[in-house]
Amino acid sequence: MILCFEFSCANDGSVLAFFLDFWAKKSALKYSITAQNRSIKLYVEGNENELAKFSDEYINLVPHSIFIEESKVSLADELPKNSEFEFDFSFKNITPNALKSDENEFGFKSDNIFIANAIKDIMAGKTVNYDGYEISKFSSFDCDYILPTNLKNAAKIFVCDEKSLIALASFEKPVINLRTNAIYRSNHKDAP
Repeated sequence: MILCFEFSCANDGSVLAFFLDFWAKKSALKYSITAQNRSIKLYVEGNENELAKFSDEYINLVPHSIFIEESKVSLADELPKNSEFEFDFSFKNITPNALKSDENEFGFKSDNIFIANAIKDIMAGKTVNYDGYEISKFSSFDCDYILPTNLKNAAKIFVCDEKSLIALASFEKPVINLRTNAIYRSNHKDAP
């Protein structure tokens, strides 16, 4: 049996192709990836149990991308010849694999000791410098942008539609302008 996972992308899909290739290799199943006109297709061959396991475990580890416009799964008749892909990039970013195993697909690890000390310092009112960025507890909104850490709380401060939340939860972490909501505005009149 062969499953075809098809993704229509708003870009060339090279980052998505990397993750599909990475996890298909890890599965040890026979697979093929093709790309044509911003469409990436992953074909995976196996028995019903192997394909169910692949869908449940490995596809869930592919990070969500804001560039995926549509995805679908279907049965395929044959495994096409693999397209040649060259991947020359790495990201210091959180992926589903990093949440599961503390290391992303590019070998980037979070430093738990640094994080614990940084949280302690931030809660004590100190500023922490990381990779050229200053991180501090909010005493005012004197900043260029903020990075959400829990999207469930975004609606407490900002007017967020589903598209904005999906973008904030994506692998790419785009910069989005959001308005503060009326309840937050009435309780924090001095916030810019």
